[in-house]
Amino acid sequence: NSSSLLKTFLVQVFLVEIRKREERGKGLPERYGRDKKYPDSTSHAKKEKN
Repeated sequence: NSSSLLKTFLVQVFLVEIRKREERGKGLPERYGRDKKYPDSTSHAKKEKN
């Protein structure tokens, strides 16, 4: 049954996407934590965003 194969494929892709987002989410607080230690890097990051 091709539809069941498609469903399992979509579930796999979905799980991979969630994992990627979780990894990104974990990475962000680490960066902000470092910026708190070094205020210069925070102001530098703000300049880059604008």
